[in-house]
Amino acid sequence: MAEQFLDARQAALNGLFDDAAVFPPANRPMEDALASHRGHQGGDRGWLVNRFLIRASQAGELPELLEDPDELQLGVVLDRTAGGTFAESVGADLASITGLARDRRIRLTGLELSLDGDDAEGEVAGILAALQGARFPENLTLAIEVPISGRSAGEVLRGISAIAGARAPGGRYADGLIAKVRCGGTVASAIPADLEVAGFIRACAKEQVPFKATAGLHHPSRTTNEDHGGLEHGFLNVLAAATAAFQGERLDVVEDHLGRAGDQFKLGPGAMIVGDAVVEGQTLAAVRAQFFRGIGCCDILDPITDLAQMGVVTATGGLS
Repeated sequence: MAEQFLDARQAALNGLFDDAAVFPPANRPMEDALASHRGHQGGDRGWLVNRFLIRASQAGELPELLEDPDELQLGVVLDRTAGGTFAESVGADLASITGLARDRRIRLTGLELSLDGDDAEGEVAGILAALQGARFPENLTLAIEVPISGRSAGEVLRGISAIAGARAPGGRYADGLIAKVRCGGTVASAIPADLEVAGFIRACAKEQVPFKATAGLHHPSRTTNEDHGGLEHGFLNVLAAATAAFQGERLDVVEDHLGRAGDQFKLGPGAMIVGDAVVEGQTLAAVRAQFFRGIGCCDILDPITDLAQMGVVTATGGLS
């Protein structure tokens, strides 16, 4: 029996963007960011947008801005401003967002934080231990950032392997544990090399750990940042690299996709075309569901504008 046709644009882009408008470089005030998020969700582009992201240190700002009834899909980045040890700062952040988790106007669907030191296995275990005593939804996505810039392949693999080990069947939050990679920042030096990103993605595929990406992914393909002059990664580049890794391709093939220019990408109803490779909707849907979960983006309109210029979506973010 033939597979049912699946629009490749929907498969690739559905819920791809977590709305990180309160984070740099946008740094929008909470009230403005939330109003924009509601506008995204209620418009033609709503299918592209996933959860609204805030810092744990901003938890107190949100409740007074919520409507009743409301059901805000929320993700919280544990920014660990309380100080102390890794475990103490994680515990303090979790305590600070307990009220959000219990607020019936909020659907807490994600937590994010970064590994801090050399003991990746111990830190992952500590995160899970801290969550054991907290009353958070068990279907949370818990994205653990593995630093890659300036790190050896072995160091990166240890971080990903620690996450893989914690994904043992039956463990609490095991299904929601994923890795996270930072692909840029507010200065050019924060942009990791193609090989570093490719190594992370390939290691995630090897260890069967899904991942999300964040920072600097404002455009579909590689673009020079006008503020700091760095050549930023593109989110379609990352999707293509993730697809190659998911299909078992070699590291050099994964890296090659990260370096491709915009004229080597086409995304239409039938397929995503990357160079000579044709990836159909069913494959893209599997990659998104099982491996590449999405990206954090501080200005949702940036990628939508570019996608519209490519003819992938309409000017308002819908599908024609």
